Amino acid sequence: SADGGVETVIASDWFTGQDGSYGYRMEETEGALPVEMRVRYLLDGREITPEEAVGASGLLTIRFEFQNCCQKDVEINGKQESMYMPFAAFTGMVLDGGRVSDVKVENGRLLSDGERILVAGMALPGLKENLEMEAGLAGGDEESLARRVHELEIPQYIEVTARVTDIHRL
Repeated sequence: SADGGVETVIASDWFTGQDGSYGYRMEETEGALPVEMRVRYLLDGREITPEEAVGASGLLTIRFEFQNCCQKDVEINGKQESMYMPFAAFTGMVLDGGRVSDVKVENGRLLSDGERILVAGMALPGLKENLEMEAGLAGGDEESLARRVHELEIPQYIEVTARVTDIHRL
């Protein structure tokens, strides 16, 4: 939904049969998602609900925040540690070029066909935490490695900002 709430969860799986054949299966499930998403809206710097954004004009920021919910206990250098499973979160949207201008995206790219603007973004929730934890456990020059990992620009969120006029729907 517009606030990041889950409407439907579909699990998919590639499988191989005993005879070497393979297949693909998709089905709705009640299972928890491995990555949760929260969507925040700010209009002219003030946080608003998705409903308040409809019909709005001004500087609109939409921020997609991701939380990796899958951790696994592993042994690293003889110590038990908890690491996040690796996931990439992709988010996209198509904006009406007649109602938006000055579009910017953090951790993504913009494409335009003259009438519409396509926003595509990517985040890697949990990866930076994994690398920082591993750097802290590494031998050698731990401080230098930890500092380099900390300075990496690993996308944790996607943020779109645009000047909008009378947004019809989100």
